[in-house]
Amino acid sequence: MGQKTHPLGFRLGITKPWLSHWYSRKEYAKFAREDDLVRKTVKEKLFNAGVSHVTIDRRGASATVNIHTARPGLVIGKKVRGLMG
Repeated sequence: MGQKTHPLGFRLGITKPWLSHWYSRKEYAKFAREDDLVRKTVKEKLFNAGVSHVTIDRRGASATVNIHTARPGLVIGKKVRGLMG
């Protein structure tokens, strides 16, 4: 039986984009843990919204989280109250 290759890891950087956009030498583990926690929290809170994937972009001290969803009305809410609020 042969070794199986993960479909995302096999195509990463060639036909599929990275899910996080940042670089750090000293704080790599911290940022990777934060990214995982953010993705898990968003997917749990917005389970009914049909979240396909979450992209995280860090520039300096700020971070931008892009949520790709099938039902954006559930994320934004009535009267644009804000995310998960």
